Amino acid sequence: MNTRATILTNIVILAAGLLLCYVHGRENIPHTIVFITGVTLIIPGLINLVLLFSHRDDSRHRPTASMKVAGWISSIASVGLGVLMVVAPGLFTPVLVYIFGGVMILASMMLIYLMSRAVRSHGLPVWLYVGPVLVLAAGVVMVCMGQPAITDSMVTLITGIGMVVFSLSWLTASYMVMRHIKAQNKVMTEPSGDYMPDRDHK
Repeated sequence: MNTRATILTNIVILAAGLLLCYVHGRENIPHTIVFITGVTLIIPGLINLVLLFSHRDDSRHRPTASMKVAGWISSIASVGLGVLMVVAPGLFTPVLVYIFGGVMILASMMLIYLMSRAVRSHGLPVWLYVGPVLVLAAGVVMVCMGQPAITDSMVTLITGIGMVVFSLSWLTASYMVMRHIKAQNKVMTEPSGDYMPDRDHK
């Protein structure tokens, strides 16, 4: 994902997660969290679509065809689902715990995959896995227990915390990757400092 899109997407996710934590105890919470989640899906999806339209490939950052297709599909699906959640939240409230549990599972698995690549290619520390693994565990618990064991208020709070942990984990990993790349580029561009005298000079 484009660096700007990553930052903006995670800021939106972080803000939505904090908002869910704040409103988790209020009345009629199912419709509220469906609406908030819908907006959370729409904004990053639109941002990604705009960036996909305006993006120009270069020799250093050239996405593959599969990456482009995945970007288009995920962005369009995100906007479409978000609009549906905003317009008709009643369709989602009866199965809220399973929807958010499933989303947390899929999102955490995606982040674990991305981090595994970053750990191998950039030498990032393995403790970065802690955040997405916790989100994955929370999603599994939500799906397995379901309602009424997990109330609407609990779903809201767990989802909000999961979104905060997810966004902070992704932002931390992205920052460490960018710092590692900058350090590598600096080493490659700096002169070695070794002086090689001319052997023919006397």
